[in-house]
Amino acid sequence: MKFIVNFILFVTLFLSFNSLSFSKSGSGKSNINEVQQDSRLVNPLYELRAGNLVISNVQLYETNIYYFDIMINHTNLPESGPFEYAAGQYILSYNWLVRLFGPLTYEIVPNSSDFTNPDAIPVNPHVTGNKLILDKNPDLIAGQGPIIATDGTGTRVVRMKITTGVPAFFTIPLNLQWITNPTDTTTTEVFAFIEDTVANISSGGTYFIEENDVAALYLKAAMSGLYDVQMNTLRARDTLSVYQHSVTPPYNVLDSAKSLVDTVSFRGIFNFPDIHTGIYYTVVKYKNGLETWSRNGGDSLIRGDQVSYDFTDDSTKAYGNNLERKGNIYCIYSGDVNQNGIIDLQDLVLIENAIANFSFGYSANDINGDNFVDLTDAQITDNYVNEFITVIKP
Repeated sequence: MKFIVNFILFVTLFLSFNSLSFSKSGSGKSNINEVQQDSRLVNPLYELRAGNLVISNVQLYETNIYYFDIMINHTNLPESGPFEYAAGQYILSYNWLVRLFGPLTYEIVPNSSDFTNPDAIPVNPHVTGNKLILDKNPDLIAGQGPIIATDGTGTRVVRMKITTGVPAFFTIPLNLQWITNPTDTTTTEVFAFIEDTVANISSGGTYFIEENDVAALYLKAAMSGLYDVQMNTLRARDTLSVYQHSVTPPYNVLDSAKSLVDTVSFRGIFNFPDIHTGIYYTVVKYKNGLETWSRNGGDSLIRGDQVSYDFTDDSTKAYGNNLERKGNIYCIYSGDVNQNGIIDLQDLVLIENAIANFSFGYSANDINGDNFVDLTDAQITDNYVNEFITVIKP
């Protein structure tokens, strides 16, 4: 009997030992991997950039104006899923010589953010010592935060404007530097929604200062299909693509940029990093807009400066006066759905097919920007078909 008991105990111990060994070499290894998987940073990683610097010297007011963009780019989409932005606080140091002989004003350029929810924009820009400070916006509600782009360029948080009262500062560089000290309350911080909870993801940020200047274009344009004459606004905030062409044949494309155009101001900021100071044709394209060239002879872009161009105030701003008068402004024609340079029956057929399929959402067939393709879109396009509207260019 004693032998039997000892044998049972031996077998039990043997099985227990093998089970433990298996756990260490098999399932135990899996557990370790699971811990590693759980501990891996699955919050959004991002790049935060201050760049696209331009410096304007407005002699009329004897001020110097410095512009730069704050851009954020999502860099680990497969691991973290979409980056829903919740809030941000942005702190930069600058060259103290800039304020040596006069005070600075620090402002957000109106309508410059790519955020469609204005509550996501940081607040209270101010200068303290040699720091440029943008305070954190109040936390949003999950589902209301902007989704940060993953395209390398990223999403523009804001465009900033620094004004001094001393013209001699035109030659003094800003020397911007991010302040990212986790132990300091006055430091750069970014927050995101993680499973509907606001999380501080600042540890996942990489920070850059882009010192190369650009040629910036502050462009005003309105698409005829989006323009509401009674409200004097656009029905949707959307992206325009702008190209800079040579003014000499064969009129090659030399640079391009994209930006959102605001519904109220009709303006967007387009930065051209590869353009040198010179004369260019500005060409505007939209998902269903007729390609539109700027006026005959082209206009100036200045590297390191920001210039304005307005397609809405005069038909002569477009090559061949190729704009439509609606109310008190001039608009770029809508309806070139297939982007072949003419608004014709092919475009109308595409819209009618979309109507038959009850198409909705973001679509080139949606001419008036209400997210539905219906008879209104067909009617707008049909009017242009009868007018034989085509691209006019050199």
